Amino acid sequence: MISSRLFKILILVFCSFLSTISFAQQKDEDGYDIFIMEEDGKSTIMKKYYLCFLKSGPNRDHPKDEADKIQAGHMAHIKKMAADNKLCIAGPAESKTDLRGIFIFNVKSLEEAEALAAEDPAVKAGRLIVEIVPWWGAKGATLF
Repeated sequence: MISSRLFKILILVFCSFLSTISFAQQKDEDGYDIFIMEEDGKSTIMKKYYLCFLKSGPNRDHPKDEADKIQAGHMAHIKKMAADNKLCIAGPAESKTDLRGIFIFNVKSLEEAEALAAEDPAVKAGRLIVEIVPWWGAKGATLF
């Protein structure tokens, strides 16, 4: 249990942090959810993306030739979504859990992200299941 003095200090720190950042959610010219974050006199456009966690599905016991065909379809689907500018990045996870990989979708709604994920041959075959959450990132940011 935190003491009331520590709680008051944490509230004060949190409030002073909030005073340095301001934002108001809006739509950009293409209809994507954004907000402009102002921090210490600097502006950053934050954009809503959809982070998709690809997890092991209930049906992973396909014969090798069928699994290979599903994987080829999965990769073709990834390439198409990227070519259509619907997918920012995708990749497998190095994990000892059921997490198999991630997608970051560049779409206007959760429903659109869910529809794209549902079209994936590995999801259709039950090899993968998905969990999708809205995620804010700096518009135009890149990995390096």
